[in-house]
This record gives sequence, C-alpha cells and structure tokens, in this order.
Amino acid sequence: MGTDINTLVDLNTDDKDAIIASLKEQIETMERERSGLFLSYPGRNPNLADSFASIPRVAFKLDKGMEIDNDEDMPAHKIIEGDNLKIMASLEICFGGKVDLIVTDPPYNTGKDFRYNDNYKGGKASILDTDDKNRHAHWLTFMRERLFAMRKMLSNSGIIAICIDSREETHLGCLMNEIFGEDNFITKLTWVKKAAANDAKRFQELTEAVFIYAKDINKAVIKRMKRDPEKDMKAYDKNKLDDDVEPWTGYQLTARSGTKIFAIQSPFTGELHYPGTRYWIRAPQTIADILSEYGSQYVIKDIGDGHAPAVVLDGCEFKDGKCTNLEDILLGHHKKHVTDMLKGLGLQSGSVRMARAHHMPKNT
Repeated sequence: MGTDINTLVDLNTDDKDAIIASLKEQIETMERERSGLFLSYPGRNPNLADSFASIPRVAFKLDKGMEIDNDEDMPAHKIIEGDNLKIMASLEICFGGKVDLIVTDPPYNTGKDFRYNDNYKGGKASILDTDDKNRHAHWLTFMRERLFAMRKMLSNSGIIAICIDSREETHLGCLMNEIFGEDNFITKLTWVKKAAANDAKRFQELTEAVFIYAKDINKAVIKRMKRDPEKDMKAYDKNKLDDDVEPWTGYQLTARSGTKIFAIQSPFTGELHYPGTRYWIRAPQTIADILSEYGSQYVIKDIGDGHAPAVVLDGCEFKDGKCTNLEDILLGHHKKHVTDMLKGLGLQSGSVRMARAHHMPKNT
C-alpha cells in the first residue's frame, strides 16, 4: 500500500475507507489463489488492487452522438472509445459495482491483433508477433488487469461473457477461475465459426469458445429464451417466410454443389464470408431476409469481387470488393444491436450497463 501505519491516525474517513477496500480486495484475491490453481508467468502482478488504484483517471466528455437512447422506457447507454483499462478505472468511481452485463471480445493473440504497452505515461505500443517468446505472458498480463477491472465494474448479480479461440483458451480459463472464482463459472459455449474445407490436409479449427461467469453465482439472474418444442426441428419454409417465420432451423448453411458463389457480410465486423469450396444453400434474397430479422438491413449488391452479387449491409459502398465506409456503417448497426440486446435481456431501467460489440481497443 505504501502507507506508514503511524500516519493512519491523520487520514480522513475517505482515505481510510479506500485502504480498507484495497485490503479486502487483496484478501479476496489471496483466498481465490489459495483455493485453486493459478498461472505463474513473467510479469505477473502480485497486487492487482494497488496496480488498478495507481492507473491515472482521465476526464472525458461523453459524446451525445455515441449515445443509445431509442426507447423512453430504457436508460440511455453510452459507447465510449478509448483505452479500456483507463476508461474502466475512470468509470469505476461512479459506476463500480453497477454493471449488469459485460460482453467482451479481446485480442486473440494471433500475432496480428494485439498491441502490448501498459505504460500509462505514454509510449508507442507494438504488435506482438508469433516469434515473441513472452507473447503469452504479455497477453496474460494484459488480460488479468482488465478482467480484474471488469470484476470491479460488475454488480453482485452481474455476468461476464468473453470470447476466445484455441490460442489462449486454456490460459483464459485458468485466468477466469483465478479472478472470478471456479464456483462462479456458469458455462462455456462452443460455436462453429466456419464450414470445414474439403481439401484440408490436417485437423481444422472450426470453433470458438465463449466463457460465461458470474460475479456471485448465488445472486446472478439468467433468463431463458422462450421456445416452442413443436417448432424446434422445423426449418424455414420459403413459402411462409413473410407470414410465419419459424424460430429454429436445422439446415446446413452450405452444400457441395450449386450455381453461384457470393459473399455474406457480418453485421458485427463487416467481414465478408464466402462458402469456401462449397455453395451457400440459400438464395441471396432469402439470406438477406433472414438476417434482416435480427435488426440489420441487408441488400443484394455487386461489390466488384468477381463473384455473384453479395448479401451486404445496407449503406455499404464497395470498391474492388472492399467496403469504403465500413466504420460509419458498423457504428450505426452496433448501436442498434446493443439496444436490442439489452431489451431482449429484460434489464431493468435505472441501472448502468456496459457492452462491447467487437475487439478491445488496442493500446497506443
């Protein structure tokens, strides 16, 4: 703590409360470490509480243009761009312990997506490539501090969902157990991110994982989606698409044969997805109709990629197969998706929430 015990008598009530809170955080961390496994690596910070407290708080003005306020019955939500650790440290003063949900998609440490520099006084951050012998240690240091900050932001009934792939999946699982506690593990979701290629020479990585933890498993509230058992195994019927859309589909997305290859644009990242050596099983307009049901408007458009017209986000302008105004388009779509997600979760008004739509901002 760096505080002489003889000076405690001279401290005001706020300073004493801050010291007590920091000691409680350290005790909780030590208890979690004693009760299970944790990773040891170069640069591991033994005192996250003091480290978090030492991060310079920054003053920033919330831009009204980055506000989500489409429903009078829901609170206004903010999209804040910046170094996530500094932002969380600054918001913690007012919003610590008040966040119901955190959805985060961190760098996967691919050698292309991760800058590391936690020098808060400045300095240029460089990309960590696959040749860096300490890249896993750097990634763990980066993530551990941010996960600690996220835990402080969560309410006692709060939940965090974090995405990852096989590069750091094992390390992240250990880190989540350390920071949030094994007993607060809810589940790990596995989703198929792409179809298998027919010409693969070895095992293919087709899935990613989503770890879901509670701050306190005994206080977390999880609502179920309403399902209709009679419709679970039915597929979309193109003749009923406009009148009676079924909630589930059992169809594969691709087939071995077809007539046209075209791209489908992600509403989250703007990335263009192709069916590999296969063909999409649905016609472009059908796919556009289905995707539009989730809130993002899609159109069929020639994007100049040498293939048939693609299924893309409405408003995207393309040149040689690349969207030239992607940032503006995604911002609008992300704001709507966050609003719809909060409504779908049934979160009560008057609380503060944070949600992320894509990768954490890279340190600069």
